[in-house]
Amino acid sequence: MFIANAIKKLVEGNHLSEDESYQAIYEVMSGEANEIQIAGLLIALRMNGESVEEITGGAKALCERANRINPKVDLCVDPVGTGGDGNNTFNISSTAALVAAAAGASVAKHGNRCISSRSGSADFYEALGFNISLSPSAVEKCVEELGFGFMFAPTFHPAMRFAGPVRRQLAVRNIFNVLGPLSNPAGAKAQVLGVYDRSIMPFIAKTLQKLGEQHALVVHAEDGSDEITNTGKTYVMEVFPDRIEEYTISPDMFGLPTCTLSDIIGGSPEENVEISLRIFDGEKGPHRDIVVLNAAATIYVAGLTKTFEEAVRMAEKTLDSGAVKRKVEEIRIFTNREDIKSM
Repeated sequence: MFIANAIKKLVEGNHLSEDESYQAIYEVMSGEANEIQIAGLLIALRMNGESVEEITGGAKALCERANRINPKVDLCVDPVGTGGDGNNTFNISSTAALVAAAAGASVAKHGNRCISSRSGSADFYEALGFNISLSPSAVEKCVEELGFGFMFAPTFHPAMRFAGPVRRQLAVRNIFNVLGPLSNPAGAKAQVLGVYDRSIMPFIAKTLQKLGEQHALVVHAEDGSDEITNTGKTYVMEVFPDRIEEYTISPDMFGLPTCTLSDIIGGSPEENVEISLRIFDGEKGPHRDIVVLNAAATIYVAGLTKTFEEAVRMAEKTLDSGAVKRKVEEIRIFTNREDIKSM
């Protein structure tokens, strides 16, 4: 088995090549590696600090083992975060994804139940009334017909079960915290990827470039959030095929007030749904503002506007028009149809 050689190389202080990382992670995802080997690999990678090549190879292995879909749309976009920021905000990116879909983006959202918070994206969408247990072919149809599909990680990445028990027992961040967000089963070529630590932003940006991303934003907020914040500055790395640009944004740049972290704290899935429904019903304030900023990021990388500022205005207009509320009801009905559930 290759994984033993990979661990030996890492322990000696060397990095794996992209192909070596691919082979090692592929063995994990194939169920060929035992728990001791998996733990050894994850800790050795963590202690060395994962390289762009190691992350890229791992992401390719994870994608290859996924249940893939190929929606017939111009461009799929995925707003996703690594989680683990510990801020316990409400489901911001999950809410923003619905705004972007209502604005015209084709959103293939990838997510799971709660791990580091009280409400994961799957918990949130389920509480909203969506059927999150659809087959890959059904989700593909959702993206094509509604502009929104939710890809539940256990359905689309069943091979992750081989690493799951070890990850839970280790209880430390490891390469899989970033591999999941980088392994969209719809092959989304536009992405907004929030990370838990500013120091890993360059690695993620370069990995996205190597994976062939057309347009992406890698973001980390000054308050520690793995998304764009309205409490202060957000650090951004904008990824294009031929370059990476780095800058910061803040709410005042778009005429929005600055708030405190306590203004955007969330709760249970049901409580977070209530927050989002109030936003969809027209409630103004910090909750809406942070959703607007994150929806704008998704709208922007999806190519619906030429600038981020134009995307902010589009997100605001989409909310004001009632289109998001209609989109949510459309998704709820569609995902619970018998013909869709039986696909």
